[in-house]
Amino acid sequence: MIERLQEDTRSLREENQRLRDDVVLARVEGRNQQQFNLQLKEEIENGSQNTVHLEGNKEDISSPRRRPMPVSSISSKRRDFRICWC
Repeated sequence: MIERLQEDTRSLREENQRLRDDVVLARVEGRNQQQFNLQLKEEIENGSQNTVHLEGNKEDISSPRRRPMPVSSISSKRRDFRICWC
């Protein structure tokens, strides 16, 4: 009986540690995403040369009015564009 309780306690402690690790990882990923979003927002606001701003969802890209212009019609010099789905 005591051994089973000790085993259950050990198991619960391990699960608790895994959950804590998951929370820490989620916080780090959240901070990284926030930093990326802020950087992207600054690039858009500053009129970055390599950002193409598209409206709508990714799924809407097939609709003719939502289709982005081909890169060749945007710029004949620059070919490296980042697409922002905002």
